[in-house]
Amino acid sequence: TFATWEVRREDEFSPLKNGAGNKDTAETCRRDLILQHIRYLKQVGTLLQKTNENICEISCFLCRRKIINNNNNNNNNNMQ
Repeated sequence: TFATWEVRREDEFSPLKNGAGNKDTAETCRRDLILQHIRYLKQVGTLLQKTNENICEISCFLCRRKIINNNNNNNNNNMQ
């Protein structure tokens, strides 16, 4: 079986292949992740203050806990 799906590049891909000061570095990956988290928060109606740093990270631990709690509330225990 083979499956494929189309996604927005900025939601699923940020290459890490070069050292500091170049294109596709650890810094650009971090920036892309922060921008993705900002998009997620705006999609659910969160009002964010504009700052010079624009740092916004969503903890994967909090997200996982929320998914598990919602799953348990729905009496569906398929989520691991």
